[in-house]
Amino acid sequence: MKYTFLFTGFLLCAMVAQAQDKPWYIRGLVLDDRGEPLPGVTVLADEVAGGISDSAGYFLIGIPERPKMLTVRRMGYFARRIPLDSLRWKAQNAVLQIGMNSDALKLEEVTISSRPVEKVFEENYSTYLIDYQFAGPYLLLLLREKNKYLLHLCTDEGRVLSVLYLPDDRPGILHRSCTGAFHVAGERWAWEITVKGTEPDTFPRYPVSDFYRFVEPCAAFSNGYYFYRKMGPFNQSIRYVYFDPAGQGHFLLAVTDSLANQSAWEAYSDFLTKGLFMLPNTCEQNPDCPFNVKHPAYLNQLQPEGIINTPGDAKRGLNNLIRMLDVYNNEQLAYLSTLEMIRSDSVYVPLFAIGDTLYLFNHPGRVLTRVQTVPWQTGNGPMDYHSGKGWQKEVWVDEALGRAYGRFFNKGRGLILKEINLKTGQAGNVYEVPVAPYLAARYRMRNGMLYFIGQPDANIPNRQLYKVNVFSYAVKAGGGGASEGHD
Repeated sequence: MKYTFLFTGFLLCAMVAQAQDKPWYIRGLVLDDRGEPLPGVTVLADEVAGGISDSAGYFLIGIPERPKMLTVRRMGYFARRIPLDSLRWKAQNAVLQIGMNSDALKLEEVTISSRPVEKVFEENYSTYLIDYQFAGPYLLLLLREKNKYLLHLCTDEGRVLSVLYLPDDRPGILHRSCTGAFHVAGERWAWEITVKGTEPDTFPRYPVSDFYRFVEPCAAFSNGYYFYRKMGPFNQSIRYVYFDPAGQGHFLLAVTDSLANQSAWEAYSDFLTKGLFMLPNTCEQNPDCPFNVKHPAYLNQLQPEGIINTPGDAKRGLNNLIRMLDVYNNEQLAYLSTLEMIRSDSVYVPLFAIGDTLYLFNHPGRVLTRVQTVPWQTGNGPMDYHSGKGWQKEVWVDEALGRAYGRFFNKGRGLILKEINLKTGQAGNVYEVPVAPYLAARYRMRNGMLYFIGQPDANIPNRQLYKVNVFSYAVKAGGGGASEGHD
């Protein structure tokens, strides 16, 4: 009897150990919003084990312990988080079906409205519009209502579909990443935002420093290739690198505005040598410094990055630095203002994914670089669309239509858009949009509509989110259209 009991105990232990060693399997099918199988979807279980859906939309994941959460992602679709608490298991196996919603910006064909400007959202004295982004056919608004922060998902006409309240971390940025995902950045934390149907939701928070290190610098994504930009001192140089699907890093391009860079270093040297108040790290310690300057060892020294406002670091913010300098040396404050003006007028070399091609607008070099990742090939061509007067150093891309526009300004005619021919780099169709109101900002384009936040009355601080059909303001037809495949 005693030996029978011991044998039974050993047998039970062995069965428990075997059960613990056996993986938990999740089999599933991923469908798009039309009910069609969706291949190439990355599915992660508890951020530990994962799989990718095949050409028929099926996936299989094995994980040592019972999973609690699935994270589902694919370029062009809103990411999803799926709790597995209610998932039915049988012998450590489970099956589920996952639906994903497209975040495509394509809308119905636009029609020219009799109203030159349409209002989408209006602030009041208790509500402030911080930022907005396009979320599929909808708009995602980041708002502050008194001391609370929230997201509104609304229609293109401004009808609110749902509201999501955010943690109190003073979020000030609503960012659409290179992969199409949305991120909200606050003072200490950041959150990825997803949309399921008409309901926005947040992923777990992560340090805001990771947002500025990994999310914000990512300029474009294509077929598993990630393209990152890094600005140099005073924002007068830029460097692009990319990571291939194997995770290997490669150099792509570096551009420096030599004259602006020289002016910045001269102002920086004046800032250091003509005042007694200094901060850590001097010019001689920076390899990009063109001057052979040496400062007394007893002085604290200054690094160029210390001048600008470091995101998420209130201790080194520009406003704090100005307050400190104002106490010690007004002359240095003037040099700091000069540096800040130079920094804000940065070298402008943006990279955009338009259709299946990446376009890098090297404005200082007057070169338009085209990159295709599959198969990998690059090509350069001339670019002079921006040579006209009034260029504002901005390119706006309409992803839905695959078109790019240069922003210009004329004192008498107001805002002017010049469509960029992506084959020749020259200006094509011209649109004069004089209806942009006082203090307009945050311009974005979708499906031929120009959106912006503007203040209609200089005496009333409340702003509004507008949209206007730019095609109704066409004044000149350029040769051959602006974009490949478009008239």
